[in-house]
Amino acid sequence: MHALDAKVSLDDNAAFRHPEWEEYAATVELDEREQLAREKGLQYIGLEGEVGIIANGAGLAMSTLDVVNQVGGRAANFLDIGGGASADVMSAALEVINSDENVRAILVNIFGGITKGTEVANGIVEALGRVDVKAPIVIRLDGTLAEEGRAIIAPLLSDRLISQPTMLDAARTAVALAAGSTEGSK
Repeated sequence: MHALDAKVSLDDNAAFRHPEWEEYAATVELDEREQLAREKGLQYIGLEGEVGIIANGAGLAMSTLDVVNQVGGRAANFLDIGGGASADVMSAALEVINSDENVRAILVNIFGGITKGTEVANGIVEALGRVDVKAPIVIRLDGTLAEEGRAIIAPLLSDRLISQPTMLDAARTAVALAAGSTEGSK
């Protein structure tokens, strides 16, 4: 077996220890979405699916990609907002996802540990006032103060903003919305 190709991502959090990485920066080709995410300080990898994913934590983002695939969908990206979910972070994440023409539904999957559900909910509400989102959004909010966070989002729920209690339910809903939007656009 021979490796014919590879993609390596260098974690910017360690860049201060490795000044030699600067010479590699000029050789990196980023698509527009990845460049926008980098400018906004987000961890993002563009994929070729229809379901845009926003999650807090790389592990949760990867498992969300897996669950979307498991229920018959394809992820449009990997986007990790990290530990914070302020209005600025959520606005930046929605702006990046919104820039992808292939996204037909957005799945926001947040598990609040250190990050409180109320902070996430307030961030989402404020971000929706800042960004004109093209695709419907499915939110799964769980963890610390999740119930209070869901109560903050509840008055805004509609056919374009849907809350689901579990990651599996949220993934199924997002995939169904993406499939419905794809069929409607043909």
